[in-house]
Amino acid sequence: MKQVWIVLASLIGAATISQTAMAQQRGSPDGWEVSVGAGVVSSPYSLGSKKQHTIAVPRLDVRYKDWFFANPVDGVGVQTNVSGLTLSAALGADMNTRDPKAGGRYANLSKVGAAPAIRLRAGYEYGDFTTEAVVSTRLGSSNKGGTTLQLEESYNLYAAAKTLVNVGVTARLMDDKFAKNLVSISALDAAQSGLPEYRAKSGLLDVGVFAQVVYPVSDHWTVFSKLQVNTLEGDAKKSPLVERRTAPTFLLFGSYTF
Repeated sequence: MKQVWIVLASLIGAATISQTAMAQQRGSPDGWEVSVGAGVVSSPYSLGSKKQHTIAVPRLDVRYKDWFFANPVDGVGVQTNVSGLTLSAALGADMNTRDPKAGGRYANLSKVGAAPAIRLRAGYEYGDFTTEAVVSTRLGSSNKGGTTLQLEESYNLYAAAKTLVNVGVTARLMDDKFAKNLVSISALDAAQSGLPEYRAKSGLLDVGVFAQVVYPVSDHWTVFSKLQVNTLEGDAKKSPLVERRTAPTFLLFGSYTF
């Protein structure tokens, strides 16, 4: 189960399923709606690590009247829609980690695990374009804290009969606390690992491109796939712990909506 949450880190940070794509998957906006399914995800083990994980994961999504949602990626929260503008607030988990089990340069570093997080999202649709901004603030002890801002722009290549094909670009910025806890190398970590001490500062964390498809096989069954490639930038790409700047994340899911 721990591996599942490690993989979900990439879904949140590097391959978040967009609200627009999932909206195409939903049926009636009235009442409760539950989707269950499973899929396969391949993603980096930790931020900047060379080790890639490929694992089967379950999927559960619960919604009520298009204002309440609960799922492992977005957390548990509420949203509202006003003239194409979607605003949401949720309590979830920020799964960005720095795990010694990633091996390589990470083997002797102190562990920074997952943390509960407050996630605020704003999205605006105009024609075939969608702009999203997501602020994720990790809660808990200071050595696990940090905030990221993810900006995303997507374009619908095809959208009809609940089928959606879109492409987009994304970028993340990090604050000083996130840079310190997940990108920097402290004096203690340097002594334990043999890597040089490094102090990262706030700024650009990574940029990426993606393509995703939502296809309804029937009235209840839907297939979702996404391929995203992210490249570390700014102080993150200069960190001595980084083994691979550019890494892909791929996911393929099938779900049944009641």
